[in-house]
Amino acid sequence: MKNMSICHSLTSVSQFINSFVKNILKEFQINTLESTVLRVIADNEGITQKGIVSNVFEEKTRISKSVSKLLSLKYIERRTSENDSRAQKLYTTPLGLEVRDKFLEAFKRIDHDLFIGFTDEESRVLDKLLIKMKDNFF
Repeated sequence: MKNMSICHSLTSVSQFINSFVKNILKEFQINTLESTVLRVIADNEGITQKGIVSNVFEEKTRISKSVSKLLSLKYIERRTSENDSRAQKLYTTPLGLEVRDKFLEAFKRIDHDLFIGFTDEESRVLDKLLIKMKDNFF
């Protein structure tokens, strides 16, 4: 019964966080997957869509739709590889970097609010435990 309580608590916190994140991202006309794709591209300039799929563990079609949306918003751009004319590489635009920085700053505020009353050690332990839980699925 204890595990059911932990699962319920995690679900509640997750729903709370998702609600805040969706409201933040609405300003930029993107959803959570699109924000993740934008972050992956910004952190790996010149990545291919295939590279994003392996980083994000999401279906190719959903990544493709996210890339198309980010291209239409001019947050990213596609360039042909200099080494292989068949390969298309993705890069963030200055606007995309600005948007990424703004939503990451908002995410930091959420993190801060979530951990009010936690010691640094408690925050580190929780982070390690959550990563361990996530790794059980991947």
